[in-house]
Amino acid sequence: MNQRPRYLGDLFRWVVCMLALPVVGCGNNGTPALGNDAGSDVGPTIDRQALLDAGMDAGTPGDALGTDVGRFSDRGPSLTSVRAAITRAAMTGDGGTPLDVDLAVLWVTDTVAATSSDGGVSADDPAGFFVQGPGGAIFVAIAPATLSPPPQRGDFVYFTATRGEVHAGARWITDITNYGVIRRDPSGAPSPLDLSAADLFVAYLDEYEHALVRVQGTIAGDFADAGTGFESALITTAGIPVATPDLALRVPVALRRTMNLRRGCTFTAASPLWRHDAQAQVHVWTADHFTPGGCPGDADGGIDAGSPDAVPGLDVPTSDVSRDVPTYDPCSIADDLSAGTPGSDGTIRISSHNHAAPAAGLGDLGLLGAGDCLGQTSGGAGAVGYPMVFRYTMHSTAALVASTDNPGTDGTFNSVVAVLPTCTAAARPLACNDDVASDGTTNRRSTARSAVALPAGQVVYVVVEGWGPTAIDASTGAFELSIREQRPIAVGGACRAGELCVTGATCVGATPTAAGTCVAHD
Repeated sequence: MNQRPRYLGDLFRWVVCMLALPVVGCGNNGTPALGNDAGSDVGPTIDRQALLDAGMDAGTPGDALGTDVGRFSDRGPSLTSVRAAITRAAMTGDGGTPLDVDLAVLWVTDTVAATSSDGGVSADDPAGFFVQGPGGAIFVAIAPATLSPPPQRGDFVYFTATRGEVHAGARWITDITNYGVIRRDPSGAPSPLDLSAADLFVAYLDEYEHALVRVQGTIAGDFADAGTGFESALITTAGIPVATPDLALRVPVALRRTMNLRRGCTFTAASPLWRHDAQAQVHVWTADHFTPGGCPGDADGGIDAGSPDAVPGLDVPTSDVSRDVPTYDPCSIADDLSAGTPGSDGTIRISSHNHAAPAAGLGDLGLLGAGDCLGQTSGGAGAVGYPMVFRYTMHSTAALVASTDNPGTDGTFNSVVAVLPTCTAAARPLACNDDVASDGTTNRRSTARSAVALPAGQVVYVVVEGWGPTAIDASTGAFELSIREQRPIAVGGACRAGELCVTGATCVGATPTAAGTCVAHD
């Protein structure tokens, strides 16, 4: 196998040998290579597993239990170095590297079709195809539709790589010649390498980059922008149970919205492993790469929460793409904070989160109803979702101050806080706030303060929701909610901005950093 198939005759003999004798292999003189399979087997070139021996060892003594596939405390299946790895190693910079490497009998494991006017998927994600052989895998950043015949998943292809580039740490082939398809077999692509239990595969990203992998994991963070058209979130797996910035799930924005993916959701993804510098990215281009699991707070919506399933009477959440999502009434499970023990400052505090809340509860709980909360605080833009509701009974006649502007609130959680007289969609908020006004857009926490004193004994509902462009895109996160009764301040008393003075008086001269005085009206 040391010969390089430069000429048609050599290539033909080499390809025929590899396709016709995949079990016994070929020697350098074209005769079958006899003898036992040695050690950690990568199999012959046309081994359906490609990067590892899927079965028992073929006879070499000394392997533990007769197998040669590593498990825990392992970097995963072994990748040996052949031409694909050599090609990747030759690429050294963003400016591009001239190459002259023949690559033959490689599987096409996946294709990425152009979906934008620039011939790519987005500004930073080119169209292309992934190829894989026993020495590793690589991405060819050339739109499949520009080649003849266009490469398809399962094809065996050959080409000469003439140029490679490095983009954000990822090595791509960017120019090829002598391209051709040896055999077309949609079922012939290798099985994905299951890296769910591998604890060191991130450390060996250079070897696993672009390999076809399967990963079962849990979304461990909130989604954030990850390039035009994509979002990403940190994940955990059985092998990497603690979230790290070096391991993330990257998905199209539209797919994340459709599947209502969020922190705590489980999933299985099968696709080529992507990367951005040192971060390994379990990447999803299309829905067939991804199988959603359960999410915190998911409830079965009956036969199906989405459009009708193909089989009546059965609940198949994935048959209509949209998963079943929580549909319970958040008012019916509102926590009662009235019996909470206040601190020395008279404030009751509770730590919570809205990861498991329904995307949209009972209407918008007044936030987009008659009270027009967002019209007052956000210019009417966006929407709210994932509401958490808390019930509270006033102990005295006082203004009520409810706030997420506390140390225990995630800095990325864009919260909206409202105080409602009833837990209904048409309720007019007694108080509402989206972002602490004094900090503008730098603080996404909120403080709602009733403008009038509420009588002792009145029951109110404090609602904490996330803000977003749509309800399903609303922010989620952990928060520290504080509730405090602020009794009206007498004329002449010191007051802070927004605090309530007694009837007939107003707080004058208060700033975010200095107290004012309650002054009687003329």
